[in-house]
Amino acid sequence: MKLMYGPPEMAEYLKNNANVMVVNFNSLKQGFYELNLLPLNALGAVDEYDFDLKYLSYVFSDDFRFCQIYSIPSAIFNAKDVFIVVDYVLHSDWEYNLVESFLKMIQVRYGFNPCSVNTIEDYSIIKETDFAPYGIVNFDEDSTRYVKIAERYNLQNPEYRNYVERQMIKEGYLDGETVGTQTVGNWYTYYIE
Repeated sequence: MKLMYGPPEMAEYLKNNANVMVVNFNSLKQGFYELNLLPLNALGAVDEYDFDLKYLSYVFSDDFRFCQIYSIPSAIFNAKDVFIVVDYVLHSDWEYNLVESFLKMIQVRYGFNPCSVNTIEDYSIIKETDFAPYGIVNFDEDSTRYVKIAERYNLQNPEYRNYVERQMIKEGYLDGETVGTQTVGNWYTYYIE
């Protein structure tokens, strides 16, 4: 399994690969599953280390944000490659620090080494990654938390999933021509032909 990040152009190339889950971290490019993990500000951080800690707390203290970050190790656990779309739109220090902090959080928590993939050649030569021994322990704990959240919010109920799909069609995320769903861990990603 590979954990990769790179520009939207590379995501376009990978999005039709059934073995790759593409998630959008901060790109304005639409058409990918969006992680809503961007804080509105610097969270009151005074330096990079402080921002890392506050961003970790920002993500893991909220059930919705936690479920989104959980989808990444869950996909890797289920033998999927993951490509995270990052785009430096503003070219600001805050944006660079945010992307770095996000990738660092995944690396430190689960032991994955994310690789930058900017070209097709990069994709073909990067090495596979796997959980570090402490990472699998963290993933087990996170899986237990995810199941509790899913039970609390009834996320695995088929009627709820149908409701979510109808809402996605209504809001334009799906055009009603869904040909199937793809299960990635406990998340359902919709793909359109």
